[in-house]
Amino acid sequence: MDNSACEPNFHVRTHIDDYHVYRGIPEARRVWDAKIADFATRPDWTFSPHGDAERTGREPLVLSEFGNWGLPHALDQYDADGSEPWWFALGADWAFGAAEGTGLIERFRALGLEDVFGSWEALVGQLHRAQLIANRYQTTSIRLHDDISGYVLTQLSDVQWEANGLFDMNRALKTGTREYALANGEHAIALRPEAYSVFAGDQLAVRVDSLPSPQGLPAGSVLRLVLDGRTVHEEPLGAQREQRMLRIELPATTAQVLVEAELHADGELIARDAADVLVIERAAWGGEAVRAGDAQVAEWLTALDVPVADEAGLLVVRVFGPEAQQHARSGGRVLVLAEDAGALGGAFDYLPSARLTSRAGDGDWVPRTEWLDRRGAFAGVPGDTVLGIAFEDLLGSLVISGIPGPLRPAIVHSAIFSGWLRGAATSTATVRWSQGAVTISTLRAREALALAPVARAVGIGLLRAALA
Repeated sequence: MDNSACEPNFHVRTHIDDYHVYRGIPEARRVWDAKIADFATRPDWTFSPHGDAERTGREPLVLSEFGNWGLPHALDQYDADGSEPWWFALGADWAFGAAEGTGLIERFRALGLEDVFGSWEALVGQLHRAQLIANRYQTTSIRLHDDISGYVLTQLSDVQWEANGLFDMNRALKTGTREYALANGEHAIALRPEAYSVFAGDQLAVRVDSLPSPQGLPAGSVLRLVLDGRTVHEEPLGAQREQRMLRIELPATTAQVLVEAELHADGELIARDAADVLVIERAAWGGEAVRAGDAQVAEWLTALDVPVADEAGLLVVRVFGPEAQQHARSGGRVLVLAEDAGALGGAFDYLPSARLTSRAGDGDWVPRTEWLDRRGAFAGVPGDTVLGIAFEDLLGSLVISGIPGPLRPAIVHSAIFSGWLRGAATSTATVRWSQGAVTISTLRAREALALAPVARAVGIGLLRAALA
């Protein structure tokens, strides 16, 4: 048998047709689903393309590595004199440096995360929950494909700087590990909402698959659909795999709700899958008129029910060009929807560190974490500070580097980091520019408006941030 394969490697001769696949959630959720669906078809790419492969077509398909990070609390792993663990520095050569932990707490404070999250423990709690969501989603995705014979979650416990364990290095449970067991038992259930953000008062369609062991579900098994702890649907299940399409009435107000599909047998909960769904009100703007820099921006503002006027204090543009620069120079406010790399229009060239750049890191083995400060302008956006699946269509390919910086202080509204708080960059910030102020965002609020209702709440938040 040859080595276990991972991208860009392959098998030559093996008893098990296995592969390693890592994809970050939420940013690559759809990419993950497509990759796993392709793997289940026994694709050519798992074996050598050079004509030397010995493949029988009977090798069991096994996803032999996948998983997601969740930083440990870590403070209990410092030495008695307060010095950092010796292994913090060992990950420096991995994942573009995202696996290096040195300077962790100082970096936590320097990045403003203590202010945004409130404490290190609060940040870790949200990272653990994000790890649960990703692990549970990916596990149930694999189990939806009967042709995949098995899988191996990486890994049982953290190993030095590899923070993808269900336990930390001291074998302490991470938050969510017990809940993950309900997706990883003999029987499972998979919940897939039609959407992860929905307008208030609408119904939500969900698909539920029961995933029994080869021996089938126990007699008398029951499916329950639960909304924020309240059972909204219940029905019996047969012994073999079944699929249900169900609909749920959602609240009439803005909220994050938890939708759960539970599998019960003999009165005992034996499996559960869950999804966070954001409910968004079509609230009126109620603010002042806004000036649009082009027809596409005007169309976006109109869709948000924001009045458009030629003479307004806030100008919204997609490129911070001469007209927008003059508006800011005269004391006006500008919102830049930075949808491509030229959106800053050369206005920050005299500060070479201020650039629109690609997202750092690989985002897969060491996933990227996006966060949005829900205080102030974005108080109307429901959910956790760490962004979940509902925001997948808003995560752009660009980030803002160099803002804030020593010469360019700013108010940071949303940002990103990888692994041990490395590769940090801004995705939305307000900065002084001449006599005015400029808010720049790489969140794709305009482009995602037709795809995800949460883009409406984020768009309103961007306008409020720019006017604050």
